[in-house]
Amino acid sequence: MSCIDTKTLKELFKNMPEIKANINYKIFNIWKEIWENKLTNLYDDSVVISPNYLIEHIFPLKYDNFFNYSIEIDIYVDKLLRDINRKHINFQQINLSKILPILWYTKYDSLIYEENHSSSPIIAVFFPAQVGSSPSLQYYSILDGNHRVSAAVNSHKELPIYCISDPFLKSKYFINLVSCYAFHLIQSYLYLQLNDDKVCIQYLKELNSFNF
Repeated sequence: MSCIDTKTLKELFKNMPEIKANINYKIFNIWKEIWENKLTNLYDDSVVISPNYLIEHIFPLKYDNFFNYSIEIDIYVDKLLRDINRKHINFQQINLSKILPILWYTKYDSLIYEENHSSSPIIAVFFPAQVGSSPSLQYYSILDGNHRVSAAVNSHKELPIYCISDPFLKSKYFINLVSCYAFHLIQSYLYLQLNDDKVCIQYLKELNSFNF
């Protein structure tokens, strides 16, 4: 594992440029103040040990060249799957063809898609991703199931995607608090560029009060 550390996260935050397009300047200042307060008290890079730590499936969500930083955020996928199965987390089941235009996933060359009803659900989370030099953003990112999504796309097959609709994920789903904060820092920065002022203000109120 090579997840982001506290020092890198604080440097990233310091170097993230002001958002100028399509947003009220006051909103960016509110966002900045929220994260200054949160990061001030963040010191520990320790791994959050779970009871099943040695057998948990950990997914490295990688965000390359984000303002010249390569970020890895480590997520306990098995914990998300268990809470999806128990309906302890809000999600929507959406067909791949419907969400594909706003979906980021790692592309593979596989053309063979084998439907396996015993396999785990394919999980996507709200985590905007900027692909290459394109100015457009994909709203959702695949956490688990990149090979299956690639095979389905390449072979023109349909399959369900479990999209987690909760905008914030608890720290228990991340290997440590730094990964949790990195996820929400990047998510919130890009979120402000996707929505109008009214929506952003409500989002920031929820972010500020959210107990990670």
